[in-house]
Amino acid sequence: MIAALVDMGGDDDTAVLRQTLRGEIARSQDILFSMLAFLYDPDSMRKARTYWRSGSAEKKAFALEVLDNLCERRHKLIMMPLLEGLSAEDMWRKLNGHFPQPCAARKRNSRVSSIRPRPGPHTG
Repeated sequence: MIAALVDMGGDDDTAVLRQTLRGEIARSQDILFSMLAFLYDPDSMRKARTYWRSGSAEKKAFALEVLDNLCERRHKLIMMPLLEGLSAEDMWRKLNGHFPQPCAARKRNSRVSSIRPRPGPHTG
């Protein structure tokens, strides 16, 4: 999703797709907190998720601090870039070493083709 967001650039003709991708990233962030509750103190993770969802910069910073204090380094390396408020390009750079995903900024149509739904028995 992040590489696709980078590939879309900032053109008006991709605004709806970029908004959808950002929504999916936000949904993934929420799921991340739920998954962390299986590895770390569930009450702390629920509180961190609640603070994260609040939207205020101060509460988001508190949520990040909770994660920073409780989570192992190996987990922080792959989750913090999703939560730090980085640009899509910076997230992609930080995560690409862990989850290689080529960025095809000059080949936007190929990325759109790779993420669009394929025709199936119930689609035309």
